[in-house]
Amino acid sequence: MDNFDQGEKDKWILEQHLTPPNIAAQCLTQILDIEEDLETKIIGDFGCGTGMLTAGMIYIGARNVIGFEIDTKYAEISNNGLIEKFEDQSMFDIININLKQWNVKCKIFDIVVMNPPFGTKDEGIDSLFLEKAFQSCNGNVYSMHKSSTRKFLMKKAEQYKYEFILLKQIKFPLPKRFNKYHKKDIGYTDVDFILFKPKK
Repeated sequence: MDNFDQGEKDKWILEQHLTPPNIAAQCLTQILDIEEDLETKIIGDFGCGTGMLTAGMIYIGARNVIGFEIDTKYAEISNNGLIEKFEDQSMFDIININLKQWNVKCKIFDIVVMNPPFGTKDEGIDSLFLEKAFQSCNGNVYSMHKSSTRKFLMKKAEQYKYEFILLKQIKFPLPKRFNKYHKKDIGYTDVDFILFKPKK
């Protein structure tokens, strides 16, 4: 996955912190260890960026992956990259949409995976992504969030009747423009990779 197109500079206003290939690989390995029958499942990737997690889910056997991306250019990069890598184009679809405007009417996904905005610039956007995932998914939701929001997310999971399972804590690289306290061009922030599992 190292050669997957990472696009141009991330957009600060949208908090576009693209998932590095090594982190994506670690997360996908954990998903593969947990999930069964991926070849029968429809996956949602919210805030898919240039398609790193979308492609990764196809690589590990998902039946179909639908990516949602607000940025037109990134949606195009993602779609073109997937067309180049996968002969069967029925395995994926990229939708250029603002999730804030998506009126979820039913649960269409078996699994959701995402690396949403952290909510530093647009307060509450991370929570909104999670709510959309809970509303549209029948099964597990895998998501990356700043570790500092862990207690809040545990309450959010309880509210929607999901178990909160911390799978991994990650040192996530962020360009300086995403954090004014970083003195170097690249700084690191603590991020949780979380499994939100529906309660039975």
